[in-house]
Amino acid sequence: MTDETTSIVDSIQGEWVVTRYRIDDEFVNSAVDGPEATLEVAGDRVAGTMGINRIMGSIGADGIEGPLASTLMAGPQHLMDQEHRLLQLLDSADRIVVGDSGMTWLRDGLTVVELKRAGTSESVPSS
Repeated sequence: MTDETTSIVDSIQGEWVVTRYRIDDEFVNSAVDGPEATLEVAGDRVAGTMGINRIMGSIGADGIEGPLASTLMAGPQHLMDQEHRLLQLLDSADRIVVGDSGMTWLRDGLTVVELKRAGTSESVPSS
C-alpha cells in the first residue's frame, strides 16, 4: 500500500454505522424500517451487516477492492432490497472522504453512502 492508502485506511479503522444512502437523486435514511447497517474496518478488511446478511471484503484508499462477499440468508423483501442497493453502492465507490466522526463514499464525485462512527452523533464530511 502507498502512504496515502495507508493513511486513509488507518483513519477509517473501527466500527461505522450507515446513516444515509442514495437512491437515484435522493437520500434515504438507513434503518428506517429495520436494523442498522454497519461496517467494521480492521486492517485492510471490512466486515459488517446490512440488516439480514453479513458482508466481508477488502478495503483501500478508493473504497472496496473487488466485490463484497455476502451471506445468502432471506428476509423481508424491503430489507433485502435495501441490502442489495447498499451493496451496489459500496461496491461502486471510487473514493472515500473521512471527517472527525463521519465518512462519505463517493462515485464519480457524487456521494452515494454516508456513515458515522459508531457511538458518535450523526455527522459526515461534505463532498
